[in-house]
Amino acid sequence: MQLDKPIGAYQTSLAGIQKAEQQMSNAARDVAASSATSPDTERPIQATQDMNQSLIKQQEAKLQFEASAKALEASNGTLGSLIDIKV
Repeated sequence: MQLDKPIGAYQTSLAGIQKAEQQMSNAARDVAASSATSPDTERPIQATQDMNQSLIKQQEAKLQFEASAKALEASNGTLGSLIDIKV
């Protein structure tokens, strides 16, 4: 692993937000797909399990987004404090 470019809290937080957004989109697509299937073409138990997994992934994405947003706020606050101290 190269350490040429240090990754700050700001970049890490933004990456977490982007990952959460992608996970939420994928999970929402899966929920829509599982609810759009006909009961005649797919076993209802499997469809329910798939939907439950997708809903769990949505909740995980929500929590990841919230945690990344809080980290971003903390990063901005710290940077603001540093700027105030140096000025």
